[in-house]
Amino acid sequence: MPLCHYVNCPNEDCDLHQKPILLPPSSPPRPDDDLEGWPTDETHLYVACPSCRLVSVHCSAHVDDFLPESQSEFRKDRVWLRIRFVCGVEDCKTLSEFHALMARALQQKLWREIYEKFQIGYWKGATVCHHPIQPPRDELLYFDEIQGKLKGHDPRHDPDISLSRP
Repeated sequence: MPLCHYVNCPNEDCDLHQKPILLPPSSPPRPDDDLEGWPTDETHLYVACPSCRLVSVHCSAHVDDFLPESQSEFRKDRVWLRIRFVCGVEDCKTLSEFHALMARALQQKLWREIYEKFQIGYWKGATVCHHPIQPPRDELLYFDEIQGKLKGHDPRHDPDISLSRP
């Protein structure tokens, strides 16, 4: 059975507090991958719980054996996205991000859906700047589909990112 990384939701009232949130597998897994824990580069991974939508920060992930069907069933018709946005709090220009498992769709439809979810306060929880998640100012929003292992937020890369509507 393949080893997979997973995290749990910190919300004790959530279904996924005890059950795993399966992170995408590294494809293909390499022998030099650190399977004992994540991350090894001192970054933090922000994950939106697929059940209660709480965005939480993780400094490490658990590793366990899962049947390949478990991973495909967990992600059935869904894809992991990295959502990056400029904080919506006045005078804060911090680039924040989190990963969310969302239904597959065309890019333009996904952008509208993500933007609308921000407007209604769909996601709650942690941001890089410790402000509550709010709608991004000036539609400064970007997302991309994750290919392979999720990577933690690296603030050293923030200035190189220009965010805009697709």
